Amino acid sequence: MFLSTKAIIKKITPIISRLTAVAMVSLFLVEASAQSPAQNTSKPTQTSDSSAENSSSPTSQKSFLSNWWNGGNTPLNLDGVTDYFYDLTGTTAFSGEWEGHFFNYWKGTGATANWFGLGKPLKAGGLSISGDWQGNYYGNTTGGYRTGSAFDEQIKLALAYDFETLFGLKGLKAYSNLRYRDGNDINNITGAANGFGPSNIQSGKELRLMAQYLEYTSDNNLFTLNAGWMNPYDQFLQQPLSKLFQNNQIASAKGIGGNAGAGAKQYWPGNPNYNGNAASKIPWTSTYDSWGGSLKVKPTKETYAMSGLYVAIPNFGGANQSVYSPTQVAPYSAVPKSKQGSLNPSSKGTINNNGVASFGGAGWNAVGGGQPNGNSYNNPNGLYSVTEFGWEPKFGPDKLEGRYAFGMIWWGIQNQNFETVSQVGSGKSAKAYNSGPFNMGSWAFYWQADQMLYRVKDVEQTVVTADGKSVVDGKNPAAVAKPSLSKKGLYMFNAFTFSPQQYSLLDFYYQTGLVYQGLIPGRPDDRMGLALGTAWFSSQSAAAYSQTYAIQSAANTTGGKINYPAQPQPSWGGVLEFDYQIMVNTWFSVKPFAEYIMNPQQNGTLGNELVLGTQVALKF
Repeated sequence: MFLSTKAIIKKITPIISRLTAVAMVSLFLVEASAQSPAQNTSKPTQTSDSSAENSSSPTSQKSFLSNWWNGGNTPLNLDGVTDYFYDLTGTTAFSGEWEGHFFNYWKGTGATANWFGLGKPLKAGGLSISGDWQGNYYGNTTGGYRTGSAFDEQIKLALAYDFETLFGLKGLKAYSNLRYRDGNDINNITGAANGFGPSNIQSGKELRLMAQYLEYTSDNNLFTLNAGWMNPYDQFLQQPLSKLFQNNQIASAKGIGGNAGAGAKQYWPGNPNYNGNAASKIPWTSTYDSWGGSLKVKPTKETYAMSGLYVAIPNFGGANQSVYSPTQVAPYSAVPKSKQGSLNPSSKGTINNNGVASFGGAGWNAVGGGQPNGNSYNNPNGLYSVTEFGWEPKFGPDKLEGRYAFGMIWWGIQNQNFETVSQVGSGKSAKAYNSGPFNMGSWAFYWQADQMLYRVKDVEQTVVTADGKSVVDGKNPAAVAKPSLSKKGLYMFNAFTFSPQQYSLLDFYYQTGLVYQGLIPGRPDDRMGLALGTAWFSSQSAAAYSQTYAIQSAANTTGGKINYPAQPQPSWGGVLEFDYQIMVNTWFSVKPFAEYIMNPQQNGTLGNELVLGTQVALKF
């Protein structure tokens, strides 16, 4: 029996992680050995600097890692490891070594010490590598399905190659991205619906192929052109401040990916296999990728226009196994209420979820009972287009940056309006079906307004003369302090999205937030944020359900069948979130957060939730 690629990856990933950890510990021990002076087994005594210099050869003064980075010899000598840790814990003799080595690492640019020293030579050849890891712990303290906790994590790796370095092709770059996600879904505990989940890294689990594309930027930055396997989500409606937050609606979906564009469950008299199959919603998420490209033009320094055209791949991420929602259990069905929040066996598990099977076009992702993957009959694929116009001003002497944008999204997967609902048959045989008009796709629109409101005036340490020229030694009697633009200050972000309620369950969404960087003295890079996201849902969808229920309940009464109560329909929901990101150093951060999710099912069936948690993040 042969293992699938997915099964092999799932088995070897933890092994690779453990081997990597062992390798890093080994390198640290070797580093310790190479740096530790020869000492007796008794408690070490301090020696003078001159005697230390005389007893150490130039080679021994270099660490194992330093030699390796610089192409020198790397003898593996583990003598003195015990003494090294004795110094670390039992004496002050280690302080100089700490400052010379671990201190430099701690103050460096990443947790891998510039990719174990390979980053510099690789960049010299044109290749830049970046990556990060985040681990998130969530605890639902009240409301939702039940109280409980969950943990999820994400690893991202990005490579960028500059063709100018070796080939002289200025402005041409290639990008390659991979991602791995794992962990439990806190939303199986909270039950927040339509994009309001407490975590924003639950889509596209496990190893996934992300964007792979070429990009060219003109000499004067007048235009940027790219093409390949891409995601418009990565280029349009860019709101970096919202990424500070955890809730999926604020950080990722922004209403568009909440539940826009799917339309009604379709009815095809001549093709019953497609009956009850709603179209795929607009995939405003980090997990989507397809073939396409975009063009960005900057007619002035502060304005731009950009447009992208891509293949529309329905249900790109595969089907995810779900849990029983409040309206799928008693009193709205025969399923006991005790099953609420537990896995629903009628839903399907994640399949075709690595981004590779769809690399050449739309794959077949089974949904429900094996229906097509979010497509309408005879309309498997379409086009996905996004266009945006923006203004990026800098106001006043403090140059307060802003970003104001308007965008349009077209998702070319055929859908059907929620209304009207018609009846076929009569008496106990009567059935409701959707008879609304079909649309060739879905529209969505967005408006963005981000602005720095206040900038702290910092004083640059550079010493300058009265004529404005810098002085290196600082001895000029006319020297003055030169103000510099600081990142510290108060920022605001806003986004409003809209999709017609004829075919979008979530038709209005608005979010706003404030972020203050450097509020606490001595903590210039810490960020504190407060954000609010609110959504309103389609009244036409609710009306269509009421019409359907009236027809079906009348038929049940005539036929002597049980009539369950009408399911409450979504109307409004929101989330209020507070975060404080502590930058321990430039590459290591800890972020406590609190999410208060209001009306999490948007229909009054679940109580408000308070989710508390912490994120730990590393930049490689």
